[in-house]
Amino acid sequence: MRKKLGISLLIIMLVTSSIFVFPIKQIKATEKTNGDWWNTDWNYRKLITINSSQVVSTLSNFPVLINLASDSNLVSFAQADGDDIAFVLDSDNTQLNHEIELYNDITGELYAWVNIPSLSSTVDTMIWMYYGNPSCSSQQNPEDVWDSDYVGVWHFSEESGIVYDSTSNDIDVSPTGDLTYLQTGQVGNSLRFGGSNDFLSCSDKNALDLTGEFSVSLWFKPYSISSGVILTKGKQVLYGNQNYQVGTGSAGTKMRVHIGFTNAESNVHNMNINTWYYLSYTFDDSTNDVTFYKDGDVFDTATLSIPMTTNDEIFMIGGGESNGNDWSTAFFDELRLSKTIRSQGWINTSYNMMNSPMTFISVGIEEIYSKIIVSNPYPADGAIDVEIIPTMSIDVNHYSGNQMNIIWKWKKTGTWYVFGTNYNVFNGTYNQINTNFSSYQTTYEWRVEVNDGIENWVNETYSFTTRPKNYLPVLSNPSPSNGAGVVAGNVALSISVSDRDSDLMDINFMTNASGSWQTIGTNVSVPNGSYQQNYDFLDYEKTYWWSVNVSDGHGWANEIYSFKTKKEDSEPPEVNITSPQLGFIYIYFLVAQLRLHILPTNSTLVISKIEIKADITDNKGISWVKFYINDVLRATITEPPYVWDWNELTIYDLYKIKVVACDLSGNLKSDEVEVWKIQLFEIGL
Repeated sequence: MRKKLGISLLIIMLVTSSIFVFPIKQIKATEKTNGDWWNTDWNYRKLITINSSQVVSTLSNFPVLINLASDSNLVSFAQADGDDIAFVLDSDNTQLNHEIELYNDITGELYAWVNIPSLSSTVDTMIWMYYGNPSCSSQQNPEDVWDSDYVGVWHFSEESGIVYDSTSNDIDVSPTGDLTYLQTGQVGNSLRFGGSNDFLSCSDKNALDLTGEFSVSLWFKPYSISSGVILTKGKQVLYGNQNYQVGTGSAGTKMRVHIGFTNAESNVHNMNINTWYYLSYTFDDSTNDVTFYKDGDVFDTATLSIPMTTNDEIFMIGGGESNGNDWSTAFFDELRLSKTIRSQGWINTSYNMMNSPMTFISVGIEEIYSKIIVSNPYPADGAIDVEIIPTMSIDVNHYSGNQMNIIWKWKKTGTWYVFGTNYNVFNGTYNQINTNFSSYQTTYEWRVEVNDGIENWVNETYSFTTRPKNYLPVLSNPSPSNGAGVVAGNVALSISVSDRDSDLMDINFMTNASGSWQTIGTNVSVPNGSYQQNYDFLDYEKTYWWSVNVSDGHGWANEIYSFKTKKEDSEPPEVNITSPQLGFIYIYFLVAQLRLHILPTNSTLVISKIEIKADITDNKGISWVKFYINDVLRATITEPPYVWDWNELTIYDLYKIKVVACDLSGNLKSDEVEVWKIQLFEIGL
């Protein structure tokens, strides 16, 4: 910082604390950030968010203006000269290079330039401003704010005398003539040039010997309309041997660039007096093209006829011609000379930033470092689909292990109300329930305030939204399955229940075995899972009905099932393959199956497709019948007749046909037969 205004104020603070009294200052920023405190020697910080919509393209090592019109927190807690002000990248706590152009310890007004390594045009960039370290040395590093392509950067914030260059090149310039300092600028202060023979200058330095591309930009406010030099490097001879010169021409109505004896001018741009304009010039030595910008946008282009050459002449700001025609009558602010072509995105973003600093950045509320850490809230901040009346949870940790007091609050109609307390507790997890959080699809705000009764305190504020509605319990996997056959006796009824909201449930088993519905068992306040109830169903050949009713405290679900009882059955079914049979030739001809009894009784031949039939009987009933070819399952049939068409291409070969039947008691029986089969084409009928 080259100059600081004002005098230090004596701040007398009376701090009182008690176990149950909290400071009124809010310390949680609303943005989602890294959150780690950069350095505990600094007691305060604020989050600064750079608006990505104001950044035209992603830029590297871009100097961002941090402008605070006033800040009472800085007045109260920062060093009087602003030496403890530091800027830190939120994503990884990297300290950023910064330069303070102006800091007023009476009002807290701040103009600071911060180098952002990568400034995104799609995602807001967040940095922290730390302050409140009374014993640290200056945190500034002005030279590294400006990348190596900057030749000179002049803020014009001085009270008098030399105007300093902020870059490592130290192109400091001395005044000649009628210059007025500390004028209101676009960014902080500006310098007024009075006209003829009023300028800033220095002897030649190597950094000023530009032979290739360059860029010049500044805020420019004319107070009379006339031609004028912004900066020049070279001999003071009209249209002479300038290395380069940038300014306005044609009585201030055009922008112009001189190189050597050649001149490039823009179209008329009609500048008004007493109005700030952001003027930018770029020169491309590969094409000798000059691009003129006004207020961040391309205004015009022109071409010079010869390239630049170097010389060892004087460098001047605000003048450059000895005949008195081209002295500036204007205010200058934020003049910058670069030995590269700054992109349109760079120039446009620079304009957006300095034209409306409060649109370009937003500044969060003050946060205070505390030894108390509050974390892992449940429900999480911003959570949705939360159950109603959740059990609130929070972790608290004191670095020194001190006892703490926790106050739980919730917001209703703009006012915070206490709904729980935990006094004199140590590090750990603590819970509270607020029965007011009972409405569906409602957003609730809640807060925990924690103090150690000494000097450390913190509060954290969260919100969550309850689910749109209660989800009813779901019943599944009944056993016995609906309509099943069951051996009479003591039967185990079971059901799986689940609740999407994870509510505890009451389960009620009922049956009509006695002739009317009656409850036979309950399970109270149980979670998702499978549950069972036994009951005696003793009558044979009878259909019984049973039901399950499940309630989650908000709604209920009910299902009814049936089963039929039977005697204990160990006798398997009778299974007999009736087609094909041994000793026959089976031929499918046209639309009919022909059977010829001309083979030996131990052989069977099938030509083309065949209808496999089985005669199956059981004393209780058949559950299913399965057809296999060479022990590969080909069909399952649950109702008579038990018939399956075998229609499959095959070269002459021996096959085993097997039919397996299962009765209602689970008893199995099978029959099988071997056949020779040949089929050269599939039959559609």
